[in-house]
Amino acid sequence: LCAVMFMGPSWLQARDEALLLAYPPPPIPNHGSIITIQHSNVTMEKIAVASDLPIAALASSFDMYFEAQLEDCDPDKNVVVVGGTNGASWLMNPAVEGFRKKGYCTLNFDHRAHGRSSVPPGELTAELLGEDAAVIIHRVFGGKPVHVVGWSLGGAISYYLGIEHPQLVRSITMSGMTSCFSGVLADGNCDLSFDFMKWFFSRDFMLRLLGTELSGLAASAALNMHPTDANMFFWRTLSPSTMVRTPQTWGRWRKNYYHEAIRQIKVPVLLLAGEHDALIGVDEASMREDVERVAGPAEFVIFPGFSHFIFFEEYGGERGADLISSTTNDFHAKHFS
Repeated sequence: LCAVMFMGPSWLQARDEALLLAYPPPPIPNHGSIITIQHSNVTMEKIAVASDLPIAALASSFDMYFEAQLEDCDPDKNVVVVGGTNGASWLMNPAVEGFRKKGYCTLNFDHRAHGRSSVPPGELTAELLGEDAAVIIHRVFGGKPVHVVGWSLGGAISYYLGIEHPQLVRSITMSGMTSCFSGVLADGNCDLSFDFMKWFFSRDFMLRLLGTELSGLAASAALNMHPTDANMFFWRTLSPSTMVRTPQTWGRWRKNYYHEAIRQIKVPVLLLAGEHDALIGVDEASMREDVERVAGPAEFVIFPGFSHFIFFEEYGGERGADLISSTTNDFHAKHFS
């Protein structure tokens, strides 16, 4: 370990950059666009207070890459797919395609410092990313409420939108996330004990040492992720700077606060998880607790054999993205027909 670290960050950086060259992202589609997100001082103060950070530690603007497909679809079926930690927009393409086949108008985008969006300075929090999401949703759909579908950290952002911007949200589907971002205790409260998995995958020095490819293999071993080409593409196209920066959001998620705040959510909520999401605390008990807490109709579904990376995982001859889009579509039909 010491010998590798002595070789310095230049060798580690060259290793990961070579991987990015070997696995380029797909071409930008015709419906891809860039928009500048600029938050007001009032919004930035709100985020700073919620995040317990000085306002100077947060960047108020950046250039967001997004993909909006608003043609050849039902204008009453608008869905926004929100990626998770380190998740670039192109990774959500299978899910977007699934929704498009079912007549949805779609929006997906890259968070700040992710994918094709710019990399502004400053700290990252779920609240900041949530306010970014609120801006692009309003810009694209003109304030019309949308179905929000979030994966992992995108699920946290989905909850945030449902609480802080309820006028923009028609329903919430989230995969691999609960309000506790961990398991629950027997009394239904969040388990606040030490979480080795999240600790390991959020250590700057460890992530830099492993790099993107080896981090993927570590996820395969620790989280029962199937190391298929589709799953490994997530890691191989990952920016190392993003990989070591975004996990900041995990430790800043206010578990107890949001565990209570979801009681305000009145829209239908669908919680989804792969069987192996239980390894990070997203299990039947934590999902059932959220279902009982939200004010609106809610249910949960667990997909056998799949891991936390279900959005781009294939298992047993099925694509996780297809299961996500089909199950969500059925949920919408139940509540909005």
